[in-house]
Amino acid sequence: MVNVPNHSKVTHQFLAIFCANIISISHGCALGWLSPYLPLLQSDSSPLSTGSISLEETSWIGAILCIGGVIGNSIFGYLCKLIGRKRAIILLGLPNLGFWLCIMFGRYVYHLYLARLLAGCAGGGLYVCIPLFVSEIAEDRIRGTLGSLLLVCSNIGILMSFIAGAYVKYSLFPCIMIVFPLMFIISFYFLPETPQYLLQHDKVKEAENALRFYRNAQVCDDKEACQRFEQELAKITQFAKQNTINGEGIQLSDFCTPAARRGLLIGVMLMAINQFSGCFVLLNYSATIFRDSGSDINPNTSSIIMASIQCIGTYVATFLVDKVGRKLLLTISASATTIGLAVMGTYSYLDHLDFDLHHFDWVPVVSLSFVIFIASIGILPLPYIVLAEVLPDKIRRVGSTICVASISAMSFLILKTFPVLTNLIGLYGCMWLFAGFCAFGTLFIVFVVDETKGTVLDTVKTRCMSIY
Repeated sequence: MVNVPNHSKVTHQFLAIFCANIISISHGCALGWLSPYLPLLQSDSSPLSTGSISLEETSWIGAILCIGGVIGNSIFGYLCKLIGRKRAIILLGLPNLGFWLCIMFGRYVYHLYLARLLAGCAGGGLYVCIPLFVSEIAEDRIRGTLGSLLLVCSNIGILMSFIAGAYVKYSLFPCIMIVFPLMFIISFYFLPETPQYLLQHDKVKEAENALRFYRNAQVCDDKEACQRFEQELAKITQFAKQNTINGEGIQLSDFCTPAARRGLLIGVMLMAINQFSGCFVLLNYSATIFRDSGSDINPNTSSIIMASIQCIGTYVATFLVDKVGRKLLLTISASATTIGLAVMGTYSYLDHLDFDLHHFDWVPVVSLSFVIFIASIGILPLPYIVLAEVLPDKIRRVGSTICVASISAMSFLILKTFPVLTNLIGLYGCMWLFAGFCAFGTLFIVFVVDETKGTVLDTVKTRCMSIY
């Protein structure tokens, strides 16, 4: 259990984020589904009526997820404003449910295209809606911990898929997993809307009740606790009124302020580091990568080990993010990921030169597991947390959508081109390319990214502008 002070006061915040992240587990299962079942789909024993899938079809199955991500970013980012955070998050269950239905009943390759498109749509919305939900219900002291749970739950889902790929039949897996989106829709339905959204729509009493629920303060224990609650409610109310005075409409000039430019630069670059570290490729093609790495260890076993390490890494991040700080974790993560990828690239290159590496066949599993672990404590989960903390309040929703849409576009590029790149420059070339970008990312984090631990969200704009 995550260790936080005044546990009884944050119980409802953890409960709400856990209910929200049931869909993250299901999305993780959808992400991890491709890797273990891809060899089956490519074989003569393919469950599809069209037979085994080609290399070109494989690349589209992998990459079309990211097209769905761009769609999900746009649609759900807009829905968060139009119908509220709660309703938008509930609707995330529909495309995820559609993914499992397509896998369950699909018999042709275009059914898999549709399935991955829907999975991407759910994921694109997920990484816009849930960080926004966390930022609006969480106390500053635990916001990083609660934000990290999105990646923890998603990685648990990936691990579940990797294990299922080794032991569960292709046709049975979606029948089991379809329970998760149904559980999510039912459980999240009973949670209140965020206080900020309610205040922005002049629902003062509902906002007060929502804040009391999320602060577990239905009845104040003492005068001091009542005063703290009233002060927080007054601060949120004042902030909502200020937003109304400034106007709900966002203009181009709002993105041209020093704070906005800096926030967007940091957001997009952290998303680029997240993707061009190659970790998303490793998760989608892990079984194939381990098969081609030259290691004699079973590819599915290697994938399960790697996914288990990733879960441990993201769980460790929940302990460290609000204690060590964002910038230090990002720096350590990016620099160490550079080393791990360089080691993997060197091993693959030596194997390409036909060196006898029989006694070192453990290197791919260890190096890539190290990469996933060290990335999971920094460059994988933290960009989504830092994003909400560096963007000015007025453009936070739209800015988050832009940054998360950029990660979807980059994901499409890297997933679609990875099979081609491995043919052109080899697996070792790809690993070195990823390592080089992580090295650049380390320098960017050190010299550009600011520490945002404990930042009060409605003062981020002031702090960022003071830099200039």
